[in-house]
This record gives sequence, structure tokens and C-alpha cells, in this order.
Amino acid sequence: MRPSTRRAWLPPLAVLAVPLILSGCSLIFGGDDVVEGDVSVNEFDGENEAGIETEAAIDAGPVVAHRLPGKRDYVNQLIELPLRFDAERWHLDANERGGGRLEVREFYVFRDVRRIPSDRSGDTILVVLEDNSMYAFSAMNFTVLWKGLLDQRTRYLPQMTGSSIYFVDEHGNYQKFNRETGELSDKGYFGVGKRPSVQPVANDTHLVIPTSHNASVTGWGDTDSFVATSLTPTTWTYPSYLTGDERDFRMVTIRPVADVEGLFFVSNNNYLYGLSAQTGDFRFKTDLGRVGIVRTPPVLHDDILYVGGSSQLFAISRSGEILWTYTTTGPVEGQIYVMDDKVYFNTMRITGDVLPSTDPYQRLPLGRVTADNPEMDMRFVPDQFCCITIGRTRVPLYDGTKNPPIKTDDKGNPLYDIDVIKAPRALDWVIDNQGQRVLLKTKKYLFVLYEEWEIPYNDIEKEEMRKSGRVIRDEEFRVYTKRVLQVLDVNTGEVINRAGDEWSWDVSDFPFIVGSDKDNDRALYFCTKDGHIFKGMATD
Repeated sequence: MRPSTRRAWLPPLAVLAVPLILSGCSLIFGGDDVVEGDVSVNEFDGENEAGIETEAAIDAGPVVAHRLPGKRDYVNQLIELPLRFDAERWHLDANERGGGRLEVREFYVFRDVRRIPSDRSGDTILVVLEDNSMYAFSAMNFTVLWKGLLDQRTRYLPQMTGSSIYFVDEHGNYQKFNRETGELSDKGYFGVGKRPSVQPVANDTHLVIPTSHNASVTGWGDTDSFVATSLTPTTWTYPSYLTGDERDFRMVTIRPVADVEGLFFVSNNNYLYGLSAQTGDFRFKTDLGRVGIVRTPPVLHDDILYVGGSSQLFAISRSGEILWTYTTTGPVEGQIYVMDDKVYFNTMRITGDVLPSTDPYQRLPLGRVTADNPEMDMRFVPDQFCCITIGRTRVPLYDGTKNPPIKTDDKGNPLYDIDVIKAPRALDWVIDNQGQRVLLKTKKYLFVLYEEWEIPYNDIEKEEMRKSGRVIRDEEFRVYTKRVLQVLDVNTGEVINRAGDEWSWDVSDFPFIVGSDKDNDRALYFCTKDGHIFKGMATD
């Protein structure tokens, strides 16, 4: 799939309304004036400007804005999107004047519903610059909350507890910052045998690290956070004689998921485990099948865990009960995205050749195989991108008597509860798997990112870049040859087409694009390397 060839289409109403389209979302921009016809976007002066809302231009269709050579026209690139923007903004030039332009290296959006006072509530945006300085600011009004400084960047993504932000590297070293002030509160080494085997995760009270040396999972209690009982969070390890002994446990190489109460992860023995996030106590393990290693991190949504196997998509309760399975055409690979009773996932198609080795534990792309079939060399290629609807049933509410009548409202209408049934509905739609990732779902639209990339460096060049400190993560070696944002119809999976133009945009100028899918704040965040940050709220 490629960006469509856009023609200069500008209805008379939209010509008058272009400056007004910047409504309802946050724009950060700066630099030289960008002028297209009667449209002018002035250089950012560091002050917030009032946004003016209108739906007329959005309903009229996309407004095509062509690039102007030598101009920073990020506003024009985003103005066409079916998102609402306002004038709240943050821009590196406005906050780092006199220090030269610093390149953005990392960009995150943290869920942060606990922030107080109320005028600073909402999610927190964290930006790391090339000099290792950090900015945190409110995603609600782009108020700068604090500035901090990293000793060094780390391989793993930062994790936020109730009081702290942790940066952890692959050797088990950590830097801990106060999440309210940005001050470095602690740094050190987790200890021998505590090197992470995969991305750590966190909840309000614990930083959870799957470790490689002894194939265990450790929950490090954040001593600056306190649970409701005012007890200091304890540090625990699973498996152990205290939390549960497990002889068949294997290393965890897929990112876990955690909330306040539970921790859930897939071990390389192909079981999904559930532990107490506070104590590490064993709660359940659920068999996900024995053919190959599961390749999708579990997703927790509305108290249901979704995880993909080699030929099935599983929906599992918090207690470990398999609620339903959906048979897929091949292994589920990569991201699973769940929102509004819709589940989106990618599948692969397996191909195979005979291996010369008869090693019963030959290492294969899908994981270790058993001695039953050691000769098959599994390879797989992209196959399908699928959407299914979660099946639900309406259950009447009763008043609790021996012969319970159904409860009714003031008008006598029956009252119902919503309960999950044992199987999803049939497949809604399927399109080709091109490595697309779902960024955001609204009532009408599905925002999907397509990427193609290459690594143009040899091993010597890579090592030099690592030693210089410029490259920390393997993905930073990538050079993207295509980054396309498309808007799909949620009912059909087809690209939205208005007035003969596909809703398809080249977003190569935005190396950081993050979706936020909270019901009250569905948005896309765009960040450029030179520090322009945009927030676009869903229009529908």
C-alpha cells in the first residue's frame, strides 16, 4: 500500500475555514511562516493561542496542503487529518532558546490519571533530547512540569510507578526519577542474575523485571510508593518457595502486562501465568498450546487478557479461564489491539523446508520444537490483518428474591447487565498483512501506520555508533523507506475515500507517533526530531 497521489482539491468553504480546522487538538509548530494561498501560520512565539472550533471544514473533506521547499510545514501536513487540533503546543525552540537546536531521541505518553492539582491532570508527555535532558509536560495543556537529566539513555522503555520513573538498561542498571519533580532519587544495579530478559513493566507500586540468569520474574517494590494499607511495597521473586515453586518454568522473553492487582506474562513453556502484582503469589497458569513459542505480548482490556498462539487467538479471564478461542490461519504476530469490542491482529503464513540437523531441540523462528517434528525449518511470511467483534450477551438483572423478577427502570423497561459469552462473532473483515499497526480507533475510523525500513550500516559502523552513544536500541539503526498513515473504515477495513482521494498521508517527518485510546481522550501524538509536538483529538 502506498500514499495516494493527492490532487489540489479545496472547496470554497474549506478555503475560508483552513485556519479554523485547528480545533480540539494540540499543535506545536514553529519556524518560518508557512503560506498557502490565503492561509498563513505564523512562527510560534511561545505563548498559547485560543483554538476556534468548527466542523464545517472537516465534513467537507480533506484539505490538501502541498509542501513548500525550505519551510517547516508540519501544520500543513497534519491539517488534512480527520482529527481536531487546537493551539495548545510545545516546541523545542521556545523552551531551549539560545542553546541551539537539540534533536529529540525519545518520545513517550504516560497514562497519568493521578496527577494533581486538577489543572495539571491528564497524561504526561516525556521527551528525551540528544544531550540526555528530559522534559515532562502535561498532555492536557502542554504546561512544562519539570526538566531532568539522564546519566545515559537505556535500551528499555522507561516505566512509571505511582511515584517514580525508572530507566533500566540490559545489564540491570537503573536510574530512578521522582515523577512529580524530575529529580534523580536513586540509581544503581539490581544485582547478579537480575539482567532483564525482556522489556520491564510497572504498576503503581512495583517495577517488574523478567530476568535471564535464573529464569525468574522479580517485582521490585518502589519504596517511594505506598498501597492503600500504607505498607511499603515488598520485593518478591517468582518462582520461589514463598511465591510458588514451578519446575517447568522457562525464561520470559515477551513483555508482560500488569495493573494494580495482577501481573500476566507468557513463559517460553507456552503457559500464560497470572500472579499477584503485590506479592508475586501464583494464581494460575493457562496452556496456550505446544507448537512454537507465542509471539504476541498479552493485552489486558476490560479485565480480559488477549494473547495470540500459533493457530489461535485466546481471550482469557483474570482468573485464567479461557473464555473463547478464535482459530486463525497461522501464528498471531506482533500487536493485538482491542477497543470497543473490536480485536485487531496480524497473522503469518508458515512455510517450511527440511533441516539437515536431527537435533530434537533445533532452534527455529517460532521457538523450540519437540522431538516429534525436529526436521521442519519453520519460516513464515505476512498473511492477514484481521478484525473480529467480541461476542457478548445481555443478561437480565434480578432483584435477589427466591423467584427473582427482572429489574426495570422508571418506565418499566427491563434492565440488563453485559456479560462476555464463550465465543466471538464471525470474522468482520480481513485485508493483507503489510506490517500495519493500529494507532487509534474511533467510532468511524481506524488509524493505521504502515512502515518499511532498512539498515544501511555494517557491523563496524554499528559498533562505532554504539560507542559514540548516539544509538542505544537496535531499532535506531533503521532508516525508514516508507511511513504511511492511512484511515480505514472500521466496518470494512477499506481505506476511506473522499472526493476521489484516499485518506493516506506520508508521515516520514514524524519519527514518533503514539496513540492514546482512553475513552475521554482518544488522540494521536506526533513528534518531529526538531521538537515540534502535535496532539490530534478524534473527531468522531
